[in-house]
Amino acid sequence: VHNAALRALDLDYCYLPFEATTLAEFLPLLSEMRLAGLSVTLPHKEAILPHLDGLDETARRVGAVNTVIKVWNRLEGRNTDVEAGLVPLRRRMTLRGARVAVMGAGGAARALVYGLSIEGARVTIFNRTRSRARALARAFGVRHLPWDRLRHFPCDLVINATSVGLAPDSESSPAPISWIRSPRVYDIIYNPPETRFLREARARGHQVVDGLEMFVEQAAAQFVLFTGREAPRDVMRETALRGLGHEAVAAQAPGPASRPADRVTRRARSSRAHAARRKTRRARGH
Repeated sequence: VHNAALRALDLDYCYLPFEATTLAEFLPLLSEMRLAGLSVTLPHKEAILPHLDGLDETARRVGAVNTVIKVWNRLEGRNTDVEAGLVPLRRRMTLRGARVAVMGAGGAARALVYGLSIEGARVTIFNRTRSRARALARAFGVRHLPWDRLRHFPCDLVINATSVGLAPDSESSPAPISWIRSPRVYDIIYNPPETRFLREARARGHQVVDGLEMFVEQAAAQFVLFTGREAPRDVMRETALRGLGHEAVAAQAPGPASRPADRVTRRARSSRAHAARRKTRRARGH
């Protein structure tokens, strides 16, 4: 997605993946690279915080970083997930005063609950592990209810912020669609682009919002931070759809002999970063 956007604007950057088992292994390499910034993926979004020189207010409140930018020689943490999660909703509804039910209490739910509370929405959290729902609700001053109270819960929007329905388990659904009373249903999962939850919601006449919009928005916000240029969102979306159609499901389903690696994604300004990566691999005996 990012490389396609860089090519579209003819920018002299490249976007490269870096596999790391620990941050201690990866972070010393940063000083050797001409970096514009990094994407940080699970499980490093929280673990990286002590290694950074600063955080913006959003990253500090959410307690997670998905973006690192290099400012002079300082590593600054940012979180583009919060705003990205809200943009698709603002296009469709007024959030202030809206009654929103959020399913889940993990990192994605935390970002959404924080953003929605700032927007003035009336948020209620539902999670199968009630202690986690309680902790999240207390963190942002919102309500939580037992999971089964979601059934016929009156609200304006239901959000799936869990991983239930993510490929390869794409036929799972976080809750029976018959439970849902809201006119709008939002699923932040983008692989597959239409989850079973959204497919069933659409069939019952709900207005649906897929996770691909959030994915593109968070990537577009990162693009601005790294390059200072407005992102070509249409190019990013088309590239993401092509990738999801041919590669994403397979990537989410490792074979029995394989083990998914923890990933930290880096962006580098020149091919020297790629050379550094090859050199590092040779040193490890790969």
